[in-house]
Amino acid sequence: FLKFNCYGCHGMYAGGAMGPNIQHAEAGDIGEAVHQGESGGMPGFGRKLTRQDIQNLGAYLRSIGTAAEPKFMDWWVPYPPK
Repeated sequence: FLKFNCYGCHGMYAGGAMGPNIQHAEAGDIGEAVHQGESGGMPGFGRKLTRQDIQNLGAYLRSIGTAAEPKFMDWWVPYPPK
């Protein structure tokens, strides 16, 4: 979500901005849109992301606003730490 600047269109918490709200979106919908792209400006990332990357993105989007949501407080610290 951060690496490919998804928040630039979908907002910092995927709640929508120039692009639609994708918080808690269905895994199949996310997978198809990310892989192929969507009309209206959503590029496809099928050549840049693995199937696992897309599944992880869907899991992250479904976690937003829940206790399972990861918190990126120290973004400058490499993960995993060396």
